[in-house]
Amino acid sequence: GGGGGGRATTVAVGHDGDGVALLDLGAPPGTRPFLTLPRPGHEVNELAFTPDGRLLARAAGNGTVELVAWREGGAVVASLRGHTSTVFAVAPHPTRPLLASGGADGGAAVWDLRMLAPLSAHSALDYPIKSVSFGGPAGSLLAAGGDQASLSIDAWESGGSTPPFVVALRAPVAQLAWCPSGGGAAGPAVLAFTGPVYPGPAREELGAVGVLAPP
Repeated sequence: GGGGGGRATTVAVGHDGDGVALLDLGAPPGTRPFLTLPRPGHEVNELAFTPDGRLLARAAGNGTVELVAWREGGAVVASLRGHTSTVFAVAPHPTRPLLASGGADGGAAVWDLRMLAPLSAHSALDYPIKSVSFGGPAGSLLAAGGDQASLSIDAWESGGSTPPFVVALRAPVAQLAWCPSGGGAAGPAVLAFTGPVYPGPAREELGAVGVLAPP
């Protein structure tokens, strides 16, 4: 996993043993990582910088979202607890100090990073969520997908008054990404998704990419 944030050229990369290295893409080729974080002692499934770049969020196998002060040696400054099992996915809001997470419990949560508390939490799907992504007008939509052939798109600020829009797909969802310029006056919100498909009797796994514009 990896993510951009902090300095414009800083990338966090997970590697064997659930370690995390931070790379400077502006450094000369062959340069070693400028920072390696301590290993946490549990699995790390995905990484994302918080919107201000100060902290690195880790989707953790212990059921938490860990916020790590990556510039200060990798200390965990907060553990966000709301999932009942492994957290697989984390994603920052494009403009606000918010973070989304998704887990093996089928739940998706939106966290206020100033209060370190959930703004919304719901059972988005009835199977593990492997990817989450904010999008739509002002980041008002949260998409979640995972191990089954469907994805959920939720107007998360509605407080549950608007049921999630569930889309049936041909394959499970590995990753989600909203077009950053879509929604509102800029045009329709557009969501891309990837996942495996198994054509033919050999069930050879091939990658598939889909695009949709939810209503």
